[in-house]
Amino acid sequence: MFHGTSGDGEQFYNSSRWKEKGEKEKFITIFPTSLKYCILNFPDNNPVFLTRWNTGDLQADKCPNLQQNFKDDVQFVRQMVDTIKQKYNINSKKIFAAGFSNGCSMIHKLAVTAPDVFAAVAGVGSILQELDSMKASKSIPIWDVVGTEDDHFTTSLESLLYHLEMILFYWYLCLTLRVCRPVKD
Repeated sequence: MFHGTSGDGEQFYNSSRWKEKGEKEKFITIFPTSLKYCILNFPDNNPVFLTRWNTGDLQADKCPNLQQNFKDDVQFVRQMVDTIKQKYNINSKKIFAAGFSNGCSMIHKLAVTAPDVFAAVAGVGSILQELDSMKASKSIPIWDVVGTEDDHFTTSLESLLYHLEMILFYWYLCLTLRVCRPVKD
């Protein structure tokens, strides 16, 4: 479970209800916390230090004129999964990633950079960032939700339908042809 910007794993663990679902259904739930970076906060562009997964939108929103040591979150996730596999007897074919907002951007990045690790990914409130696009080595199932009131992606039902058409076309290209690049209008 990957949290959104300014969130953390503990808060997401306590609010998402996935820990209870995992206990009931007998699966492990993991809630990592991203590092803090200086970003230009939306919508006023004031510089703030917030937790944020290192996805393409971080690079687009980073504070100018400030040297930052951006970490490779994909490598971090791979190491985290390896550590869990060493400690617990888990089925490697049933490892899933889910995320919200910036965490959703992270699971999209994982879908194209670590499809060997995850059986599927699901997210709410974001898309694959252009700077994270690349040719995927393997196709995995992806489930996405973006709401009609999400002002980052839609402004009307007509706009939402257009974006859904573009998203479906994008994922067709990504999953069928393994060409994962955002579609531009």
